Amino acid sequence: MGYLSQKKHQIRENLFLNVTSVVLTFFTLLSLINLDFDFSFPNLFQLYVFSFLMFGYSLIVKKYKISLIFIMLFLINYTALSASGNIFLSESYDGKQKIELVFDENLEISSSLPKDSGLTGSLVLADNITAPFIKGEKNHPITIIKVDLRKIKSDTRKRIFNQLRNFIIKQDGPVVVYGEFGVPSWNKHLKKFMLQTRLSVKNRVFLTKSSYLKFFTMPSFYVLGFNNTGIDNLRIEEGKSSSNIKFDLIF
Repeated sequence: MGYLSQKKHQIRENLFLNVTSVVLTFFTLLSLINLDFDFSFPNLFQLYVFSFLMFGYSLIVKKYKISLIFIMLFLINYTALSASGNIFLSESYDGKQKIELVFDENLEISSSLPKDSGLTGSLVLADNITAPFIKGEKNHPITIIKVDLRKIKSDTRKRIFNQLRNFIIKQDGPVVVYGEFGVPSWNKHLKKFMLQTRLSVKNRVFLTKSSYLKFFTMPSFYVLGFNNTGIDNLRIEEGKSSSNIKFDLIF
């Protein structure tokens, strides 16, 4: 490679690294600031992976100064992710009771609980938005709520979280809320809801489907529970019209 060609290659390489570092920094800050609008892409998980890859690339091409920026972005995104959810592994619990739950298009909760095992009902969250729930009795002293908050405006979602919070704090025993929340776990309204109710994310953020990874999909399906609950055997199965998410709730 001639001198001029090598010089042009270095200029393009430096430009690529500088522009990438600026873009990653911008989106990292935007995700962490978490303004009132629902910021969806790129999300923290993608930023976490891209910053690690760019850190490795900058070391390979011996750009050590800019590699410090990428490793710093990697650590920031990792800290934010681990503080609001589990990345690759679901949270288990050594409990004696197990219930299989399904998230599907049905308006009711699909579970392995016997139909006469407790009280069933529907919680009104907002106009034309409800959430089915089960309040187990006898051998299953637990309250399970299923939500689907996709395609809902931010202001409405805030009111829904308030309704859920008011319902949850009145319950005795374990409470589990699962389903599509429409926002990632680092969304400030969802984080506030979890803080107020003492719920935390039990499932892994990074879901897999069939034989491929859904890398560019914003994580919005969550199983939220107290410290005395966990999940196992989380999987995605193809239904008649859509994919169903199944898991075993342990408490």
